[in-house]
Amino acid sequence: MAETERITLCARVRSLEVVKTWLHGIVRDEREARARIERQLGLVQEELEILDISNIRKLCSLLGENDVAN
Repeated sequence: MAETERITLCARVRSLEVVKTWLHGIVRDEREARARIERQLGLVQEELEILDISNIRKLCSLLGENDVAN
């Protein structure tokens, strides 16, 4: 009986180790995905700022307010 319990316990430990490894992989993948998304968001925000500045300059130029555009 003790041998059966030991074998069962060892099998459970191995199963838990597999699940732990699998979960660590998921967490790592999610961290990497979050970092990629944050980098992309930063690039988009920079691009929007550039477009905003460009659009403000164009508007000022159309209104004849060159001093404000620079």
